[in-house]
Amino acid sequence: MSYAQIKGELVDAGLHEESVERMLDHYEKMRLALGSHKYGEAGRHIGTFCENTVNLLREEMGEGVKPSVKVGKFVDDSLNGKIGLGAPDEVRLSIPRAISAAYEIRNNRDSVHVNLDVPVNHADTQTGVRICSWILGELLRVYGDEDHMDEIAQLIDELASPVTPFIDIHNGKRLIMNTDLTPPEEILIHLFVDGKELDSEELADWIPGASKQTIGGSLGQMKRDRLVYYEDGRAKITARGAKRAEEIIEENFDKPIHPDASS
Repeated sequence: MSYAQIKGELVDAGLHEESVERMLDHYEKMRLALGSHKYGEAGRHIGTFCENTVNLLREEMGEGVKPSVKVGKFVDDSLNGKIGLGAPDEVRLSIPRAISAAYEIRNNRDSVHVNLDVPVNHADTQTGVRICSWILGELLRVYGDEDHMDEIAQLIDELASPVTPFIDIHNGKRLIMNTDLTPPEEILIHLFVDGKELDSEELADWIPGASKQTIGGSLGQMKRDRLVYYEDGRAKITARGAKRAEEIIEENFDKPIHPDASS
């Protein structure tokens, strides 16, 4: 996705630029850390993301930016109507509730809080990242330029995409982190992870070295093999294809990319 686009929408709306920059920096880093199985590191970025989002909202509520913020106090004050009474409900109520949930996951699961009974794991961290993605989406809905609704809708859709340890996303393009797969295998993984119809030209753009003709030919064969639905240049995975995609993922991505998976 384009973080520059997200920054542009939020800063152009008058939001505190430094807080926006820091928030997006930690968002990008938390996604990369999650994709690399570095759950403790991702948790720390989730926490700092929340703190910078609080500063951004404080500024919007007329409370000003602080070098150090207490997330819990801000959430309580906002939900109890002590601050931000003139702000939209999303800013005063919905987003603070989400911040509280993400921050609680970070505090309860982050490895800096030593508790052997509460291990840092993928499900916890994935949930925290998804909440942060939702927060960014809400900020875009509230503050995005009405003349850019199509672009904003695409950004929100990209924010909602799952974070996996084997696919990297940059400026809307997806790249599988394995160079040993065949084009049909990469196609199946993309269709499986995305979960919806994809255009064959888009798939060709995501698979290095594959031409549109190669992708089209592969999809035609995969249709005959009942692995995909394929009509008018658009493909969607079948139940049989999903099973094969799961097998490919298990065979090729059964170990963390980095050895320090629990850090």
